[in-house]
Amino acid sequence: MGKNAENQALLHKKAHVETHILYGKGPVDVWEEKVFLEKNSCSHWINIRHPGAVAILPIDHKGNVLLVEQWRRGVGEITLEVPAGFIDPKEEPLAAAQRELQEETGYKAGRWMALGGCYTSPSLSNEYIHLFLALALEESILIAEDTHQIDKEWVSLSTALQLIEKGKITDAKTILLLLRYSRGKE
Repeated sequence: MGKNAENQALLHKKAHVETHILYGKGPVDVWEEKVFLEKNSCSHWINIRHPGAVAILPIDHKGNVLLVEQWRRGVGEITLEVPAGFIDPKEEPLAAAQRELQEETGYKAGRWMALGGCYTSPSLSNEYIHLFLALALEESILIAEDTHQIDKEWVSLSTALQLIEKGKITDAKTILLLLRYSRGKE
């Protein structure tokens, strides 16, 4: 770790922090923090506390990937991405991935492989997404509130990678999963 990063971490660990919840009705909470560092300096932070999430790359027996297309209010666009969702309280990441796959796609997987994870935006949120590969798929519909609002699209891995290059897939978790999977195939 670099010296500047170490110094900043040490300063922030010793700092006096005043926390105020701006919004706390779950599943995410928005917090305002006033961080008082040395020499009476104060910085203001808005943070999102997140329960964690999962993202799944479903692969069929031909090697095709299943993506979902849906309207995303946060960006005001239709996105093409992997199935994903929140981890419920006291739910393990794999159980959340199994549930989300069924809810969003109507499939369950006979084999699962963990592919690590990532923070989505560490300067703003503590959200950590657990990444999974879902194999040996079979139809198994699990109805959820938003299932009818999601379109499914099967594409080859090479097509999915081309969609990244063309800017048609812009979702970070989807890009990361597709690239990790494609690198494992090389």
